[in-house]
Amino acid sequence: MNQKITCPCGKNIHVEGDFAYDKGKCPRCGRMLQLRPAAPASRSSRPARHAPLGILLASITAGVCALVAVPALILALTLRAQNAQLAEQLQAVQATQSSPPARVAQSSRETSQSGVTTDPAQLAQLRDQLRQLGQRVDALARNKPTTAPATPDPIRGNSGTSLEAALIRVAQGASPAVVSIETERGTGSGVVISANGYILTNDHVVGGRQRIVVHFPSGNRFNARILAKDAISDIALIKVQAANLPFLSFGDSDKLRLGQVVLALGNPFGLSLDGKPTITLGIVSALHRIVTPGSGQRRYGDAIQTDAAINPGNSGGALVDIQGRLIGINGAISSSTGTSAGVGFAIPINFVKRVLPTLKQGRSTEPGYLGVNVRDMAPEEKRGTQLRGTVVFQVTSGSPAARAGLRAGDLITHFQGQPVTSSTVLINRISYYQAGAQVTLQVVTQRHGSRTLKMTIARRATIYQPRRPRR
Repeated sequence: MNQKITCPCGKNIHVEGDFAYDKGKCPRCGRMLQLRPAAPASRSSRPARHAPLGILLASITAGVCALVAVPALILALTLRAQNAQLAEQLQAVQATQSSPPARVAQSSRETSQSGVTTDPAQLAQLRDQLRQLGQRVDALARNKPTTAPATPDPIRGNSGTSLEAALIRVAQGASPAVVSIETERGTGSGVVISANGYILTNDHVVGGRQRIVVHFPSGNRFNARILAKDAISDIALIKVQAANLPFLSFGDSDKLRLGQVVLALGNPFGLSLDGKPTITLGIVSALHRIVTPGSGQRRYGDAIQTDAAINPGNSGGALVDIQGRLIGINGAISSSTGTSAGVGFAIPINFVKRVLPTLKQGRSTEPGYLGVNVRDMAPEEKRGTQLRGTVVFQVTSGSPAARAGLRAGDLITHFQGQPVTSSTVLINRISYYQAGAQVTLQVVTQRHGSRTLKMTIARRATIYQPRRPRR
């Protein structure tokens, strides 16, 4: 494109639009002229050949911005409304907590009209949400991460261990039913088993005593009388004239397992003559122990062994499980010093339950007798057979076992329908029954195979002796 420049002398000069130099000489007067090229045309001054495409792109951009902005605006308005509602609820709760009864009713009507809930459950939930919100705000202010509320587990709860809480409940629930017994010869313990004054204890605690005073945790004291006792099983039942007494319910000692947590309650060393028993904690160390404490006249045929501390004075006290149920009567210890060495024994409550009706009638129990001696199966006897039981090696003449047809060499596999796994199990189970009870044994003999024998448990002093024929 040419550009026209006029020299002062009047000469019109046409200059090429694109040239290499910025100065030139006038052809008329020879004056040097400043030749400036015309500024290149800007893009904005050029024809808008791409205008439709730009408009389209602009429209698309605006639409996208609108799609993003509208939900954000809606969300912001929603959050603002929720915050306003939460603030109103908070003011209503604060007014309810700080107002007298008349003001509370007025606040309830106002909040109901404004749409705020007055349901106590929802208000409690609101308070919990506000508390959690406050915790989060405090944590953020301290620049610390928030943590979710701890949930209790089977081992540890929010406020101490669950075991600790259970032990506290047992101590509070069982202690009022465990009493201290004072006699002219010493002290012992007892367990109240009914609201009208029946108390279980050991025979060696009250047997032969003239004065029996029972001290209750409540501070009351009563004189007691002996209803019945059994020197062999070391069980005695005494009674006081009282009503509405706290008592322990019976558990099931047959369901005990090794390692199960138990508590022993009683009056060791006479420390609990104020009536409040001492409580010790342990586990079930062993089951089905045969114990002959003292001079050997007494016999615990199916004793529970525990490492809960049992000391002199604990005799006759309670052994309870973690639910506070009575599972045994503490009676003896094994110790070289005469104090607790972690080996104590209790009479299982299932044995006591069997003799209790007889004791309540004022009659002493009569231990059962079958007249049979047994042993465990030898290893060579177990080979090649699936049978298990206890082997009879001696039968007393004239005994219930002899009259029923039991013979030496027979294998007793079941007693009262329950498997016999050892001689100890059989002896313990027989000790649960008194004279006159009928029992059933399942035996395997060499001549007759499997047989079921029924026999009546007899008293040891009244064993039938067959008459000898005259010569």
